[in-house]
This record gives sequence, C-alpha cells and structure tokens, in this order.
Amino acid sequence: MQIAEARGNNASYGFRGNNYVNSALHWGPTPKYDRYYWTQGWRNMRRATWADDYHTFGMEWNEDFLWTYVDSRVNQVISLRFNKESFWDRGKFP
Repeated sequence: MQIAEARGNNASYGFRGNNYVNSALHWGPTPKYDRYYWTQGWRNMRRATWADDYHTFGMEWNEDFLWTYVDSRVNQVISLRFNKESFWDRGKFP
C-alpha cells in the first residue's frame, strides 16, 4: 500500500509535478502482474505545492472499503469498495 507519493520538481520537468500526490494499492500474484493501476488515484493542489505546508496523509481500511486521504477524510485520493468479487477475479490474471 502506497499512502502518499509525490515528486519534488514541478510539472515542467515531466508528467505531474510537486502539486500532485498519488496513492495506490499494489496487488497481484507477482510483480509482473501488479494491478496497482486499477486501484490508484491522484489528488492535486491548485496554485500551491505539497511542500508549502505540513499535511496529514491517512488511510482507513475495514471489511467494506479502503480509502486514503490528505488532511481530511473528505479529501480522498482513492476510494476502493470491497464486494464479493475476489481480487483474483478482479485482476483477471492468466
């Protein structure tokens, strides 16, 4: 589980800069079949960067859902609801 990942340089350097933060759930039977891209999300900050102030990055997880957030539960980065489908079925692994 990756609660918060961000870059230190601005967007002119490449894809998404220091005003974006990413959360991802890494899962799968092997690194080759990591399906994180189905359970990831981005949150951006307008007219500021994440380095401008202190922030709280959090995660909540129970039998029904998993979510990550920044500073408040209202500012969710990813929200993943669990259902009866297994992660094996969800991942469509060979």
